[in-house]
Amino acid sequence: MKVKRFLYILLLIVLCFPLVQTYYPLAQKLFPTFKDKELSGFENNPQAKPSLTLNEWLDGDYQTKMQRWLNDSCGFHNDFIRLRNQIFFSLYRISPNENVIVGKSNCLYSPGYIESINGYNYLGEDSIYRKTEVIKMLSDTLAKRGQRLIIMFAPGKGSFFPELVPQQYFKHAQPKTNHATYIEACKHYNVEYIDLLSWFVAMKDTSAFPLYPLTGVHWSKYGQIMVIDSLVKYFTYGTGCNNYVKINSLNPKMKPEEDDNDIEKNLNLIFALKTNTPLAYPSFSIHIDSNFHRQKMIAVADSYWFGIFSGLKNRLFKEDELWYYYDEIQTSDSTAGIYPHLRRKDINYFERLDKAEVIIVLNSDCNLRYLGGDYKNQGYGIIEDLYERFFGQKQIAKH
Repeated sequence: MKVKRFLYILLLIVLCFPLVQTYYPLAQKLFPTFKDKELSGFENNPQAKPSLTLNEWLDGDYQTKMQRWLNDSCGFHNDFIRLRNQIFFSLYRISPNENVIVGKSNCLYSPGYIESINGYNYLGEDSIYRKTEVIKMLSDTLAKRGQRLIIMFAPGKGSFFPELVPQQYFKHAQPKTNHATYIEACKHYNVEYIDLLSWFVAMKDTSAFPLYPLTGVHWSKYGQIMVIDSLVKYFTYGTGCNNYVKINSLNPKMKPEEDDNDIEKNLNLIFALKTNTPLAYPSFSIHIDSNFHRQKMIAVADSYWFGIFSGLKNRLFKEDELWYYYDEIQTSDSTAGIYPHLRRKDINYFERLDKAEVIIVLNSDCNLRYLGGDYKNQGYGIIEDLYERFFGQKQIAKH
């Protein structure tokens, strides 16, 4: 009898579910408590219900739009996607997102960082040496104008955790990488550079806390503080000043916070991935001597500079600017990663660059293929622009 009752109730649930699914979106509008958790890595802007017109009906556009609208607006849409993703991930270790590669120990990668350590995007020695020669020419020209050009090499997830990359991704690995050749070329031409990639790898086994989270794209908050501390020391060296970073507390936590699991969020799973190592979330302060000459600095960088910008602004430098992908300009009074304060195309950017005493060009190893080339559509091109300005030539090197 109990079995029959159970089956009867189950049948009612199955029969009623389409009705519940149909009107669930209406309940969400009336009662915000029922609102679905948004999916990460997608635009969460629901489209309006398409209007029926004769022309769109005849050419099939209406049917296509209606099918898309029904799919996106049906009840439990996001929950079912997470359920599907969780099943495939738990049973088969398959990433539901083509832009996320699942490595050993639940280490997550963006494909570009694995391509970089395998040399798939290698520019070639001649091309890199020519680009670096141009950087040296620009550095010498800027130095005569009282400006300092510094090339900074940020690490990548693949270069930091190569041992956790699935073995099949090394089948066609090349012997040389852009990072290794750029370091050789910078030494050859005596270009001022900061190699954070090699430094991070050297500290990996001795660091008190992880410098990279397993489930994040960028360096950890602890690694970020290490970079800030290093930059304070770098720009203080030889000045006779006593500038330093003081870590007030480390605040270790087992569950990743802030951006330390940003790539995991793009998997849109039901359950969080398990990690066994605590991450540190330091509280810190920066002491700068009153007689220290603080300079105006512009950093042309990718997203690795966000946390550095927030930590350093209005402290080490008199004025800080982040030119994110050589496009969106964040100033000392703006919040990095939220809204652009200015757009480079809307200002006289050479006039603005002329006022900077320090120009930092930062690239993670994934983006080194764009350094020193005409890649404005990918968010680069400062070296190319300066080369054209000072030497009247547009093209640096073919590759």
